[in-house]
Amino acid sequence: MNWSGFTIGGKFYCLAHLQKKTIEVEIDSAQVKLHLSYSGHCFTDDKENGPMILPQEKRYWCHDRYELSRDLPYMVENSLISSYAIPHYAGKNNEQYHYMEAYDYAIFFTVRKPLNTTNELNLRITSAYPVEEWGKGSMPRGSSKRVSWILSKRLKGEKVLGRKK
Repeated sequence: MNWSGFTIGGKFYCLAHLQKKTIEVEIDSAQVKLHLSYSGHCFTDDKENGPMILPQEKRYWCHDRYELSRDLPYMVENSLISSYAIPHYAGKNNEQYHYMEAYDYAIFFTVRKPLNTTNELNLRITSAYPVEEWGKGSMPRGSSKRVSWILSKRLKGEKVLGRKK
């Protein structure tokens, strides 16, 4: 989805920074088009502290998430690929990856290879939010993998995790 922005309390909050974007990255010595997109979970939550802006998902405006989302594209484009993430399942057989940025900022993302493409991947940030001290125990656990390795596997059409039991 392309986000333009929302007017909250008479003030317009621009979401141009979360527009879909394609960047070129090197994976396994090949140039790969990485199509980036962001879900509404990057600037909403389910705590009802703001107006409901995504009724189909029961999501409310979250000013704190919005403010943090302004740096999200920079983090994704400049440090995610060289970092590590923890693969885990989110739902039935849906591989997702968890990356923790500095200052306890959790970023969850999926990687899919578009059908009938060569050297292209879709990377979708499914959620991003600050993690309070009490919430650290609920973060996915497991062996972290270099994100560039995850992208390499997904580019080959391979899963990172085995089948869910």
